[in-house]
Amino acid sequence: MTIPAIDPYAVRDQAVHAWLMHATTHRYDARLTTWTHTVNAAGEPVWSAELAGADVELALPRFASTTRLPLRTDSDVLPGLSVELEGRVAVWWRQGGVWVELWHADPLPPAVTPMSGLWRRTVASPKPGPNLFPTQLAGRSGVAE
Repeated sequence: MTIPAIDPYAVRDQAVHAWLMHATTHRYDARLTTWTHTVNAAGEPVWSAELAGADVELALPRFASTTRLPLRTDSDVLPGLSVELEGRVAVWWRQGGVWVELWHADPLPPAVTPMSGLWRRTVASPKPGPNLFPTQLAGRSGVAE
């Protein structure tokens, strides 16, 4: 098993900070979802988080091409875009013996957009008529006396 050069949680925290700075600076609607922690076949820790939001297709490649994280060991790797895994686009990097992956589904699920100009009745309402409103109780006219 490979011992990471630094705390894996510190690497994850730095990844969160780098992503938040990137998304905020460029005003992307792209947020990190739940992180998962695994160990790869070489025994190295791996952090992975899926991205969600309207701008993930734009934000992830730009993150890969512009983000520079400090390299602490000779085996560290700068962020790079990967499409090797079917069904996902990811940015991978290695820092202090810890791998980090930020990814989104490929292709993205279709965005839900409201259809403008259309109005659909979703709940059947009663037709106006004499039985639409309940009859008033006897002796109560509804008028203040």
